Amino acid sequence: MIQFQNTCIRSLVFLLAVLWTSLPSWSQVKRNAKEEISITSSFKPSIIKSGKLEFEASLPKRDTTSFSFLYPYQPGSFSSPLASFVVKPLSFSPDINKENNDQFYAKLGFGNLKSPFASIGFAQTRDKNTFTIQADHFSALGKIEDQKLSNSSVLARLKHSLGESQSLEIFSGFSSDAYRLYGYDRSLYVLSPESMQQNFNTIKLGAAYHQRSGENGQLSFDPRIQMDLLSASRLISELNLQTKFPIEYQINNRITGFGAIQHDFVSLTEDESKLNSLHLLQMPVGVRYASEKFRLTGGGNFVFQRKAFAFAPQVDFSYDFDDSNVKFRAEVTNRFEAN
Repeated sequence: MIQFQNTCIRSLVFLLAVLWTSLPSWSQVKRNAKEEISITSSFKPSIIKSGKLEFEASLPKRDTTSFSFLYPYQPGSFSSPLASFVVKPLSFSPDINKENNDQFYAKLGFGNLKSPFASIGFAQTRDKNTFTIQADHFSALGKIEDQKLSNSSVLARLKHSLGESQSLEIFSGFSSDAYRLYGYDRSLYVLSPESMQQNFNTIKLGAAYHQRSGENGQLSFDPRIQMDLLSASRLISELNLQTKFPIEYQINNRITGFGAIQHDFVSLTEDESKLNSLHLLQMPVGVRYASEKFRLTGGGNFVFQRKAFAFAPQVDFSYDFDDSNVKFRAEVTNRFEAN
């Protein structure tokens, strides 16, 4: 029994010795095993062609960027015979800033050819009254003798709120354009400074009335009257009197009908003697349809002038394509002016 145990002990010791000597060789083989790395893609830098900077050698244009003041419209409300019942049309945005405020705007600049320009505006709101005034000036002086021009204008407006959906506006303005004749052969022609100077002065007066009515404010009425008095050099003057009564009715969310009656009267005089006068009567009517992608305005203008009658169609069609910035538009427009 003792001999059998000794034999088992010898066998176990021999087996442990063999495992101990073989363990380093196994780890050595594992550490020296080769690994393969497959590269499926690589970064390749590319050079993109870009356009060159280009400069246009053209004369600078007059800065005519317009500015706007915020005039929130008074929220409309219409009472009915029923007690404690008020309808507020959704088309009128609420007045979020009812406090009195003053706003000022100024733009000043100077271009080549000695051309300074300035644009100044001021707006004041007090209770139901809003007063605005705007003044603009531009002048230029060239290198040629007598090559210069100037343009100045000022316009003032006063708007008074008569109610939640009615307002009255009066306005007045003055504009002056002046330039000189230049570029002729001075060795052949001798002109006086008075004949070379060209002046055009215009005085403007007018009034307008705005009204919105209907259950949802879909009916609008905006009559306007305006008078322009033009005086030019060489004792020539012109009077232009224009009255316009436009009306618009929104049938539903997509269809709107509109119409107007417009009358123009122009009278030209020279040396206090009447040269010519003109009456022009227009009655444009039409229907406007608008959806998310499709818009169509169609109608016509009935024109009466010097016992003559004319009809001019007016069509404006536009369509926006899906998921793109492409728009298709076709328009036929006729315009009549008394000049």
